[in-house]
Amino acid sequence: MLVENITDLLIFVAVVKAGSLSAAGRELGFSSAVVSKRLQRLEEQLGVRLLNRSTRQLCTTEEGRHYHDYCVRVLAELDEAETLITSGHSQPKGTF
Repeated sequence: MLVENITDLLIFVAVVKAGSLSAAGRELGFSSAVVSKRLQRLEEQLGVRLLNRSTRQLCTTEEGRHYHDYCVRVLAELDEAETLITSGHSQPKGTF
């Protein structure tokens, strides 16, 4: 099963790092309502709960910790690929 949107992964990683929906939303430029809806959608797509939410704290489930580790690696790989592709290549190469 593929996640529909890379932004959902970015949001999930930001929430885990920031420790709250509102802090992650501020960091990414989203409202906490948008962050909450995107996380809910991600959990529905995966069929697992990634975060335990309460009024006072937010913590990852065991599945959430594993998924977070994978997301961090995937996002780092995407960032590296983008850097490699875009760095020093001002002229198109190849044949038509």
